Order: sequence, then structure tokens, then C-alpha cells
Amino acid sequence: METYTDLEVEQILQKALRRRSGENLSRSQVVEIAQELGITPEDFALAEAEWRAETQMNNDRVEFIALMERNFRDHVVTYGVVNLGFMGVNFLITHSITWSVYPLLVWGIFLLLEGWTVMTRDSPQFEKKFEAWHNQRQQARLAKQFKEKLATAATEVTEKVARSAIHLTDKFSDKVAKKIEKWLDDK
Repeated sequence: METYTDLEVEQILQKALRRRSGENLSRSQVVEIAQELGITPEDFALAEAEWRAETQMNNDRVEFIALMERNFRDHVVTYGVVNLGFMGVNFLITHSITWSVYPLLVWGIFLLLEGWTVMTRDSPQFEKKFEAWHNQRQQARLAKQFKEKLATAATEVTEKVARSAIHLTDKFSDKVAKKIEKWLDDK
């Protein structure tokens, strides 16, 4: 009987899934397949959570790289425009290029360092910037989820209070109406 390692099983199943007609599987179908492979629901849930976290991290990394590249391009354009302006003013005033080379060089050094960080994605500086940005994004996502859950809970509470108030108002109205009827009958 031929046996396969976990890695071989994973590769074979990936190839088999790629050959399918392109239809997606529902979560319940994936859970069922996992159970047939002897994977416990707990292990499946942990693996799914890990996969979601990795996918989110990869998506965030792609978004961060695009953001860094866009910001760098914007900085290069600003650098060019401002320094051309400095050189133009310098040339108009002194008919030569003198003092305008200093901001060009100093700013250029900082721009070069930024470009190095953007282009070397395996550098510690890049990872540090990504981690800070990613943590900020995670906090923003969690805050958004919290606000949404809070808004949903507030809506549910408001609806329950409104239903209770209507119910109490109806009861109170009935009692008042009965008392008025009784009072009118007594007269």
C-alpha cells in the first residue's frame, strides 16, 4: 500500500482542486471534506483562523507596498518641483546655481534613504514600518468591528425598549380607559 506524507497529500489535493471546473466550495463542504480526512472540528477552526490571518497579512503587505511606492513617487515629484523652483529662483537672483544645491543634496540624501527602504522589502526598516502600519490597521479594524457591534446592540436594545414602551403604553391606556368608563358609568 502506497503512503503519502502530509506535504504530498497537500500538493496532490491542490492539483486536484485546480483541475475542477472552477466552482467554489461552501464552508460546510470544506468542513465535510476535512472531517472525511480525519481532521477534528477544533483543528479545522484553528487552521481556518490561521489561514484567514495569513491571508489578511499578505493582503495588508501588498496594500502597504503599493502605499509605500505611491508615497515615494509623490515625494520624488515634490522633490523635483520644489528643487527646480529653488534652482529657478537662485538662477534668477544670482544668474548662477549656488545655494540651491544644498537643499537639493540634503533632501536628496533623505529621499535616497526612503527609496532604499521602499525598494528593499526584506530589510529590517521595511519590516518595522510594515509592522507598525499593520498594527495600526488591525486596531482600526477592531475599532470598526466594535463600533458596528455596539451600534447593532444599541439598535436591538432601542427596539426592545420601544416594544416594551408600546406594550406598557397599551396596558396603561387600557387601564385608563376602563377607569374612565367606570367613572362615567358611576355618574
